[in-house]
Amino acid sequence: MAQTGKYRLSIERHSYAELVLYEVTKDELDQMEREVGAVGEDFSFFLVGLTLAITVAVTLFSVPIESNRVFYCFVIALAIGLLMIAFFGIRWRRGKRSFENVTKRIKSRVALLGEEGDEIQVTEELPKLQQKPGGDQ
Repeated sequence: MAQTGKYRLSIERHSYAELVLYEVTKDELDQMEREVGAVGEDFSFFLVGLTLAITVAVTLFSVPIESNRVFYCFVIALAIGLLMIAFFGIRWRRGKRSFENVTKRIKSRVALLGEEGDEIQVTEELPKLQQKPGGDQ
């Protein structure tokens, strides 16, 4: 059972020396969410097919099988494994490439900082503001 009450926690926070932020549209975020799930599932099924194909192939080539029915079952299992490798491998690669294209598109957006006529390139180091005595800048 969960206990409730007030507790005092000591938190130590370390700030980043430099932080790069990218603007992402809702469509890009939705596409990335879809791609991540699909890519993970496709890779998992690709690995299942690979495991199945390797296991059945090793069994077929190393064990003499007397029964035709058992032999055909192993051949069918090998074919299913190879089809899974081909189908899910292609889907995984396409999904991975699509996800990489979205991230490249987001990262390729280069904007200028500052006011018009006095812009600063993003790649340039921003000058640090010197704080004057008395808190005024």
